[in-house]
Amino acid sequence: MDSGRLLGILADEVRRLRVLAGGDLTAPVPTCPGWTVGNLVAHVARGFRTVVGKEAEPPDTTAVTALDQAYAALSAAFADRPDRFWIRRMAQEAAIHRFDAEVALGTPLTPFPEDFAADAIGEMLDVFLHRETRTWPEDYAPDLTEWGTHWLRVADWRVDVHPTGVDVTPIESLDADASVLGRPGAVLLWLYNRGEDVQVSGDPERIAQVRRLLTTAMNVV
Repeated sequence: MDSGRLLGILADEVRRLRVLAGGDLTAPVPTCPGWTVGNLVAHVARGFRTVVGKEAEPPDTTAVTALDQAYAALSAAFADRPDRFWIRRMAQEAAIHRFDAEVALGTPLTPFPEDFAADAIGEMLDVFLHRETRTWPEDYAPDLTEWGTHWLRVADWRVDVHPTGVDVTPIESLDADASVLGRPGAVLLWLYNRGEDVQVSGDPERIAQVRRLLTTAMNVV
């Protein structure tokens, strides 16, 4: 997916989150235990500021204002130097947390664009499984066992687990030991431990092992 399309989705998701931030900021977020909607909005704003190197939170600002200021800085940075990795990462971050805010406030859930969700599945598997486990395998050692020729299918991706890390490649066959399939948006939410509207089949331990690896990665990053 090209940067222009991702920037458009990022803008749409921030716009939706901004509207949601005008609701009850004290509402608890079931998908992020211990957080309120206010915490969620602050987290997104902080992520935007971190990308542009402005980590200090502006004093005496509302959640909406903090989000506006952080997004303005992020947009300016991307206009000056488009960085597809961070555009893609921030679009996905905004989309997932917009979903969290909708759940918390009981508003209708906005589906992810299917092309974006399909692209985000690959990004999620690459960033949180492949790169993290290959770079810091010691942090994931309990769940980095040797699968040999066994593998898990997640949407259109093959996941192989080894003691040195996880390999993620496009599938070339259908003989997986286990699989997680469904519409792209449903699979993406499953990867983020936010939904079970997927078709799961095969070896449950391999599926559980990958879920543990993802959970560890998301708590570390």
